[in-house]
This record gives sequence, structure tokens and C-alpha cells, in this order.
Amino acid sequence: MSPSGDETSDRPSVVVCTTGKGPQGTGSELEDRLRITARKSEEPKVVMSLGPGDQSFTSMPELAPGDLLRVTTEVEVTTDATRKEDCVGEPYSYHPTVRASLLVASSREASKPDSKHALRVGEPAEHECTHEAHHRVIVFSEDWPVPEKGLPWSGPSYLNLVLEANHREAKDGHVMLIGENERPEGGGRMTVGGDKGRVNAIRFRPGDGTAGERLETSNVRARGGSVPIDETRRVVYSQPVEGLADGEQLAVEAKLKASHPSFPARLSARLFLADSPTQTQNVKDAKEAAALGGEISELNGFNCSGPSCVLEKFGVARITKPPKRDPIYVNLVVVCGDPEKTGRRDPLRVSDGGFLRVVRYPPAPKP
Repeated sequence: MSPSGDETSDRPSVVVCTTGKGPQGTGSELEDRLRITARKSEEPKVVMSLGPGDQSFTSMPELAPGDLLRVTTEVEVTTDATRKEDCVGEPYSYHPTVRASLLVASSREASKPDSKHALRVGEPAEHECTHEAHHRVIVFSEDWPVPEKGLPWSGPSYLNLVLEANHREAKDGHVMLIGENERPEGGGRMTVGGDKGRVNAIRFRPGDGTAGERLETSNVRARGGSVPIDETRRVVYSQPVEGLADGEQLAVEAKLKASHPSFPARLSARLFLADSPTQTQNVKDAKEAAALGGEISELNGFNCSGPSCVLEKFGVARITKPPKRDPIYVNLVVVCGDPEKTGRRDPLRVSDGGFLRVVRYPPAPKP
């Protein structure tokens, strides 16, 4: 597909986009479980895909030689239970391995690299998923230059996140959950709750990836450098952004380092635009000024235990009208719980070395 309109301009341009939300507020996930196989590469599945659509912020941009595609992703996966009454599938006690890979492809269905239809972005990564951590957030951050000869297909492109799960002890009915386990209100069989991840892309033209104004903080706002184990939200990092205008685009990255040696404390986090550095939910003015209600990432996480754990977050935003307040803030909000119901309340401790980074880009060119 050749560039058109302002896309042919010689001036540098940046297009930021994301999978965002599905129909009726569902998440980006296309699947809610992976069958665990005894051998590798038996059943890869496209679990999220960024493709063409009606809205530019939630559509894959066209690609041309000389472009650079910067890809970031988050997806939460969860081990099924060891007891039948808590399972979605059949119980198991081993620790599966999940293999994750990214493809730029000619279709949403492409799950394996192919020189004519699906090109690999970066290298696949393998993650052991333990029952103690229970959940695992798999993240990617990759830069991918479009081949000099262009793509080997015509027409639109898709950015596919592919997962597969395996373990030598796998049997029929063993699954990894794409999302997290949830018990319906009033009881009943365990289900899978999604809306826990996204695929994000930034296209740079020309593809040097140097555009944008970088803002960053490592100042921990949580009182005493800790987060209580009581399911209340706490802002850990907050970065002000001044003078945002209609159409401006943001790419956000955060890293949280923490510890909780007493028991596996559930650690979850999300990124969003806020009216103040203390705001723990995306409401009011900042929410109304951006696409997807100011949500930059989904709420996801894992069970943190031991002397250290690291949570990484990625997300993007697009301003749709000038905010009523100035500045507005990008907040990283954390919530912690006690999944094992130990009754203990020693807090999760935030360690040095974390940060919240915002890169600010001008409006995308109009098609």
C-alpha cells in the first residue's frame, strides 16, 4: 500500500496506535486460554492483533520502506489451578513454559513466520509460569525496520502477538489462561477474565526513532515508599505533562521494583491520564481529553514474593481535545492484595531503580 495525502510529505511523522478495547468494552484478547502441549510449536495461537480499522488510534498504520515500527505489548497469562473446584480446565501442579513471539503479517490468522506472509519482530521469548506467581505479565519492547524492498505482500498489515504453552507432563484439558481466573458472582465454575493487555505500535517516518520530547520521574509518591496489602489504590509515580494540544500523542513506559518476602502478595498496576498527581482513577477532565477515556494501559500484575520483583508497563495515548486543566498527569497506580488470605498486613516495599517515562509526539499526519 503506498502512502497518500500528507503521508507523502518529507517532514518527519509519528503515528501512535493500540488495540485498545474490543466490542462492548471487552479487551484486546482474541483467545481466553491456551492448550498446554507436550512438545513445542504444536499449537501457537494469535492472542492479540493490531490491524486495520475505522479509528486511526486503534488501527495499524500502513508501512513503507524506510519506516521504523516500535512495538510494545503487555499480556497477562495465568496458571490454571491445582484443585478441580478452582479450575477452568483440568488441574495440574507443574510449571508450564509460555513462548511468546511477534509477527508483522498479511492476516490476523498468521501464527508462524513465513517469508511471504509473516515476518518476525525480534526474537521469541520463553517464560516459566509458576503456581506461586500464578499470573505472569509478558511484555515486549522491540524496534523493527521495514525491509528496504518493502513488505512481501500488498494490502494492509497486522501486528500479531502469538503465544504457545508446553510442558512434558501436559495432558488433555490442561490450559493456560489468557487473562486471569475469576469466580462468577454467586458462585459457579471458574471463568477467565480478560482485558488485561494490549498491543501498541509507533510508526516513525523516517525511521530513526529519535522524534519526541522525553519526560521522566523516579520520585516515589507512595507514603513511606510502600503500598499496603488492603486492595486500596496508591500512586507510585506521577509525571506532569504541560500544554497538551488536540492530536498530540504519548508513549509511556514504567518500571516498578519492589519486594514482599512474607507471602506472595498480589501486585497489580495500570497507567492513565489524571487531573492531579494523587488521583487513583481516571475520571473527570483528563479522561474526557483523550481516546479510550485516558486509559494508557490495562490493570494487570502477578504475585510478588521474595527479596525482589520487577513489574514493567507500556502504553500509549492520544489527546482528542485540549484538556481543561494544565498540566495533566500520567499516573502509575498500584494495588496490592492477599490472594492466600493470610491475614497479614506488612506492606509491599518499593525499591530504588523504578521510573515513569513519557515521550511526547506531535499529532499524526492526516490521511
